[in-house]
Amino acid sequence: MHGQIERFVDATQATGRYAFDTEELRGTVTLSPEGVRAALRRLEGRGRIVRPSARRGIFVIVPPEYRTIGAPPSAWWLDAFMRHIERPDYYVGLLTAAEWHGSAHYAVQEMQVVVSKQLRPVRVGRERIHFVTNSYAARTPVESRAFDAGSVRVSTPEATAVDVVRYAKLVGGPSRVATVLSGLRLSPRALSHAVEVAGDVTAAQRLGFLLEVAGQRAASRVVARYLETHEHRARPLVPGASTEDAAIAARWDVVVNAPVEVG
Repeated sequence: MHGQIERFVDATQATGRYAFDTEELRGTVTLSPEGVRAALRRLEGRGRIVRPSARRGIFVIVPPEYRTIGAPPSAWWLDAFMRHIERPDYYVGLLTAAEWHGSAHYAVQEMQVVVSKQLRPVRVGRERIHFVTNSYAARTPVESRAFDAGSVRVSTPEATAVDVVRYAKLVGGPSRVATVLSGLRLSPRALSHAVEVAGDVTAAQRLGFLLEVAGQRAASRVVARYLETHEHRARPLVPGASTEDAAIAARWDVVVNAPVEVG
């Protein structure tokens, strides 16, 4: 009886898929619900499958070469998981996206995924996913990134640039943001679109300043043109930090209340 489930898992992996849900499984095998649960527990105990979330009926298939770390790469099963939990507007973003786009100045310890509504972190084996909430996630420019097994949604380089500024504290502060920006290849047209879609004038001020510091002159001019048509006033580079004796970057109306160094 347990062999039906194991054959289903093997067949699913053979098609290049590394996730399945219980509804799909029940429509394929002839076991009772109790039999299905028993077989799944057996495979979990052997490390053949693992649950990204104990309260959701989806399983990740663990091929033999990933058995010691407990799970295959998150990118292999993330899209299936997000669609299963009805969050198809997710995207891989921030430092993870920056690394995928070639700005790999820092070792990223977890996958950063942006979602429209709050989600708890997920840990599967050694794979960790941290969710960042952005109510406008569905509007963010994204592209599809293909992997050995499946594909995922990832913010474009230009949308990633906007996001690392908006979530600078999470990323690690203005110096780290400037360093990440220095390594991104940015299209002026796509950057203009990403800034317009974000509609965050304060973030645009900080972005323009940090792009200039990072040596991204052409990209900073794109942001400057956006600010020419949007009213703005002086804003601190680091919200909440003291602005006493801080200089003002007049072009951007940014109070530079923290040192910025590009690594």
